[in-house]
Amino acid sequence: MRVHFILLMLALIAWACQSSWYSEPEITFLNGNVLLPQIRFSTTDSVSVCIEYWPVHNTRLKHASKASLGKYHEVILVNLKPNTQYAYHLVNERGQTTSEEYTFTTDSVPGHIVRVKKDIIDTTLFNGYILIRRFFKQGADVLLNQNGDIVWYHEYDTAVRRAFSWTNNNTILSIYDSARIMETDLLGNVILDLDLEKLGLPYKVHHEVFYDPAGNIVTITHDSARYDLRKFGGEREQYLTADGILVLSRTGKIIWKWNLLQVEDPLQFKGKINLHENWGHANSIALDADGNYLISFRDFNQVWKIDKNTGEVIWKFGEGGTLRPSDPQYNFIRQHSIHFNPRGELMMFDNGELKARPNSRVLSFQINEREHTVTPAIYIELPRALSSYRMCSAEMIGEGRYLVCTTRKDATVTVVNDSGQILWKITADNASYRAYFIKNPFKNYIQAATRSLATLPD
Repeated sequence: MRVHFILLMLALIAWACQSSWYSEPEITFLNGNVLLPQIRFSTTDSVSVCIEYWPVHNTRLKHASKASLGKYHEVILVNLKPNTQYAYHLVNERGQTTSEEYTFTTDSVPGHIVRVKKDIIDTTLFNGYILIRRFFKQGADVLLNQNGDIVWYHEYDTAVRRAFSWTNNNTILSIYDSARIMETDLLGNVILDLDLEKLGLPYKVHHEVFYDPAGNIVTITHDSARYDLRKFGGEREQYLTADGILVLSRTGKIIWKWNLLQVEDPLQFKGKINLHENWGHANSIALDADGNYLISFRDFNQVWKIDKNTGEVIWKFGEGGTLRPSDPQYNFIRQHSIHFNPRGELMMFDNGELKARPNSRVLSFQINEREHTVTPAIYIELPRALSSYRMCSAEMIGEGRYLVCTTRKDATVTVVNDSGQILWKITADNASYRAYFIKNPFKNYIQAATRSLATLPD
């Protein structure tokens, strides 16, 4: 009897110690973001604690936050769906001790962020997330899962420019306004705020921004020079603005700069001169494997390769260029979003044009510089519903699967196959310049769930 009493007392002491190692958690939502619950609590000792969380009605979808070390803890949970009840508990990683279970419920995403209509959903098509952007009237970035659910968003304090990219650090690099480049993480922390005007750099940037392998910022800017433009319907002495490439360090130092006016005389140029827009209307840049730059000129229907050292034009690809497909059906019109796909092919969204060719296409090409040949690889003719003459992007996300963002007044985001059949489709009520496929955007904030979750009932 005495042995049983001692065992009972030891059990009560152990339970008391376990139940008192933490304070009652307090939950708020970070800056009012309904998908970023912020949980604060303290522990009696300095320990490493994570939070395990899961939808109450689907315990298979379990996540664990990255660990928080210390006595005072503030943990933000990510990858949550709106209008969903979640359960969570604290895990003391010292001894895998867990707290009691708590719950919270996420609210609806505010309607002004973006409204998403699910048209065709097949959750087996891809394992990852899709990033889109609303750039007006107040900017917002949004992540969607394979179900078409919004699982993260960030709202800016003003309208933002259309250009943005996902970085290798799992952050978003943006052209915030025409003279300001900003990088933010998924918690809204500003990692970089590069104000070109404050740095005394007289450049406006547009249409493209990304980090190169050296960590420098690659973007599009323009320069102006005065010409006699009467032959084009202009004035005797009129400024012509032309696009080019600008490479900046993270501190705003100019690493490299190139402009169309360095290599072409507009008075002798055989292509299009538009006095109402930047000459050439550059809209995207890609880095080749040799480190040289490719720049897409929408108004020329061409992609140019520029030598990174001399600034010379290595080739001009497209109709009327020095490098072009042997079959004219592969000539592209008003192309956007050039990049190299996982197979090393130059890929693009071929917008087309109402009179010349009303349907848009997804194209890729194998370019053999030694033989000076171009071989078409991907050729997908899109239906009229997925065609647009401005913006848009296309990206290979697997063999025979392509993420397509069609932008008109709204954004239609689809996954299509090689024949252009729509396999997955959502419609967002705001335009997005591009859509990006992100394999694991939350890896900075989520770790593998600990073994305590194995005991949870399914």
